[in-house]
Amino acid sequence: TSGMFQNITLSKQNYARLTIPPMLWLGFQGVGNEENILLNIADIEHNPNEADRKEIDEIKYNWRLIK
Repeated sequence: TSGMFQNITLSKQNYARLTIPPMLWLGFQGVGNEENILLNIADIEHNPNEADRKEIDEIKYNWRLIK
C-alpha cells in the first residue's frame, strides 16, 4: 500500500456528493451521537462477488473518531 489516506467529513453543514474513482479502497465511519446516513448511487447492480474486502486491522490507519 502507498500509505496515503484522505479524510473527508460530510455533515449537514458540509453536505456534498462524494465520488470515489474505481480501484480505490474506501471506508466510512459515522461520528457523533446522532443518526448517520450513507446513500450509494450506482449505475450498475451491486455484485458482492466483485468486491474485495479487508479486515479493519489489515489497514494501517488510525480509526479514532474524528471530531
